Amino acid sequence: MSIYRFLFLAMISACASPPTPPQPTQTGSQPSLQAPSDDRISKTVVPLAYDLLLDIDPSQEAYGGQVKISLRLTEPTKEIWLHSLKHTIQVASLHQGSKKWASLKTARAGKDWLSIQLPEVVPAGNASLSLRFSGRFINPLFGIYRVKEGDDWYLFSQLEALGAREAFPSFDEPGFKTPFHVRIVAPKDVKVFFNTPKLEEKPGRAGKILHRFAETKPLPTYLLAFAVGPIDVLHRPEWDLKRADGSTLPIRLLAAKGKAHRGKTALRETAKILALEEEYFGSAYPYAKLDIVAVPDFAAGAMENPGLITYREQLLLFDEKVDPIGRYKSYANVHAHELAHIWFGDLVTMAWWDDLWLNEAFATWFAYKMVDQYRPDWQVLTDRLGGFNWVKESDSTTTSRRIREPIKTRGDIENAFDGITYTKGHAVLSMFEQYVGEAAFRTGVRRYLKKHAWGNATFADLLTEIEAAADKPGVKAAFETFIFQPGVPNVAMSGGERCGPVTVRQVRWQPLGSPPLPQEQPWHIPMCFKDLQGGEVHCRLLTKPKDTLTFPESCEGPLLPNPGGAAYMIPSLGGAWVSALLSKQSSMNELEYVALLYDLRKAYSAGNLSPEQVLELAQTITNSSDRVQQQVLGLIGDLGGLVDDKIRPRWQAMLGQLGLVHAKEHGWGDDGIDDPAHWQIRRRTLSWASRWSGDANLKAQAVQMAESLIEGQEIERELAGTALSILVEDGDAALFDKLLKAFKEAEDPWRRSTLLQGLAGFRRSEISLRSLNLALSGELRANEIGRLVWGPSGDYRVRNQAWTWLKKNLTQLREKLPRNSGRYLPYYPSSHCTAKAKQELNELFQPYLEGPQAMEGLSRHISAAGERIDRCLAMRTRHQAALAKTLTQGAERAQPTP
Repeated sequence: MSIYRFLFLAMISACASPPTPPQPTQTGSQPSLQAPSDDRISKTVVPLAYDLLLDIDPSQEAYGGQVKISLRLTEPTKEIWLHSLKHTIQVASLHQGSKKWASLKTARAGKDWLSIQLPEVVPAGNASLSLRFSGRFINPLFGIYRVKEGDDWYLFSQLEALGAREAFPSFDEPGFKTPFHVRIVAPKDVKVFFNTPKLEEKPGRAGKILHRFAETKPLPTYLLAFAVGPIDVLHRPEWDLKRADGSTLPIRLLAAKGKAHRGKTALRETAKILALEEEYFGSAYPYAKLDIVAVPDFAAGAMENPGLITYREQLLLFDEKVDPIGRYKSYANVHAHELAHIWFGDLVTMAWWDDLWLNEAFATWFAYKMVDQYRPDWQVLTDRLGGFNWVKESDSTTTSRRIREPIKTRGDIENAFDGITYTKGHAVLSMFEQYVGEAAFRTGVRRYLKKHAWGNATFADLLTEIEAAADKPGVKAAFETFIFQPGVPNVAMSGGERCGPVTVRQVRWQPLGSPPLPQEQPWHIPMCFKDLQGGEVHCRLLTKPKDTLTFPESCEGPLLPNPGGAAYMIPSLGGAWVSALLSKQSSMNELEYVALLYDLRKAYSAGNLSPEQVLELAQTITNSSDRVQQQVLGLIGDLGGLVDDKIRPRWQAMLGQLGLVHAKEHGWGDDGIDDPAHWQIRRRTLSWASRWSGDANLKAQAVQMAESLIEGQEIERELAGTALSILVEDGDAALFDKLLKAFKEAEDPWRRSTLLQGLAGFRRSEISLRSLNLALSGELRANEIGRLVWGPSGDYRVRNQAWTWLKKNLTQLREKLPRNSGRYLPYYPSSHCTAKAKQELNELFQPYLEGPQAMEGLSRHISAAGERIDRCLAMRTRHQAALAKTLTQGAERAQPTP
């Protein structure tokens, strides 16, 4: 090591706590400069390694630190740009060989650009930049941030996407992967955790402790993680990952004081899920340790920091014996997703944010694949169709993103964390895995990971390996038609009620009420048809805007297009073809049936099915499986957007009667069927029947259950939220106070979450307003505020009041919400379905598009929210009168004969 590195390390090791810093020398004396024009760091300065010391105390907002960054200057330079958000730079110096430039001037540009001003041109070659800095932990759930749990303070971190620059000055881009050598100075009464194993602890000044950690493997800045506080550690050696080669990976669960015991299930099951992933990738977990952390207040669901994966505590702290099965499913899915990132994202990292989908789409696709192996009884490959159906709506606006979207602004980075990246990307990966074959796809993935391990890669690197492994020319070109253009292919077909020839025509799909969308180049769609008579599956690659497909003479028909929803597209079928398919219902498996019903729901969204046809279609479904019946109820529920005050009583009466038969059969107790889809049907039908069927007994049972819940008694947790929503909707101030007290005292994460849901469900105007004001009171965790804010936004009884409240309190609310989550607020008045609401949302958010109060990425959401209202208005214009007529006729037929 160089003498300068040795002196720096000796200084921070000996100090344990940095000495009283000198007054800032030059910081702020320079005028602001112009940041790099493309908002990216020039490759003329490349970080090679970091030595980082942080002096932190969870009980204090202020902190200090020192960082030494080893650099390679690829050409002579007189200025170094890096990232730093709200730090005071106290000392800056540069070393190169035997030369040192001390007390360097610094200047700032934009929000988070820091310029190191050099007094002369420094030649190309290796150098080291040393900075002493101070900062404050003031951003909610972003960077390194403080959390108070009971009487104790903690520090946790969330550095993706742009949070590392808030924690310490750094080259905060994913393309810079370097080793990190980290030391943390903290009070002696707290525990300190980092990505790597701790090497030593030793006393420092003022009663503090210096914690020194092993050097990391090459990492981008966004994957660093910290956890500091009175943290409980749960470790059971029998639950570690034990491999056939005799090696063992210890796995620990970390949680706030007194909570780790609630994570036994999550800890026990981790090795089982991880073993499945290691088998798929053909390689072992590549890091030195694995800690999973239950964070009390966390904005994301989880974060894949290698060695220290962080989660919302609700995802890890649960008991599969009493908690709803949905919590267990959520844990398994999110956990499998984060563990997949260890390979896709951590071991191999995107070169830039335009390839975020390589991380997130892959991990989403892979998680469903692994959970299906882990718990096949959950049928997650059927359930994922719900996400595919949802994202197709998002993918049909004028501002829809591409999967691989050019990243030009910070807002583009924030917006990349959306359904297009995660869910559409998942659907496209699944489609091409089926097209090339599971074995070839896995071979391509393994080659990609091996070739780019510990480095960066792009989409082209992955697709090249998959195409080569498949030995199928055109895979990469076909894939690119889905990742380089927005939209969902809508394939209009005819002739499939027999066995063809089938004519196909592909255009971009859009719902009724959408503005004209540009018709993109033809997609190359891996498309299959199943002969429901003979069972054979016939596959094609559709590459032309129009084509005619023929099938073997043995084909009898009818043809089921896109069986199981494998391709990311929407088939449009004529009435005769749909009727032919429904005449062969018994020939479809559950997955195929559910996919078909989702396609028919899209036909309604496009304005191609009337309300009467929807209700008639629902009556023709003979398959009684829970997932199919879920879709039937969903198909009917889609008509709810047409309902206004005039027809609401008839609509509610119809739903009440629809729900009553199922609700009376299964009741509010345990019926012995422990399937997630079954519980979802029960929740919906019990809600409809208890509210609108007139069955007083069902409602009384709901009220009794909810009151028992508030009192702290154990009830059927699967149905607790539904029962509580029925109790509170007409609740008074006394009930609100009682519920709020129970919420504040709740220690069980499930109970706290359920009671919070209840607080958001009051529908008396004065009590609903109390709930909204509670969101601004400072009494909630930052990640709980949104539950109260959004709770009344879609309910016809209180949404106007809620919208008025939001308009009045928007500035204050933005300061309370987790960073950048305010960009979703334009969707708040979407359910109003009025031109006035659209005008008001545009007026309200226009001032936040630019300037110091700008919300990054907001513009796209203003546009999409306005289009959502336009669609609702168009559907009502087209279909509302027809629904009113159908409901009236139904009510008349239901009247007893005199």
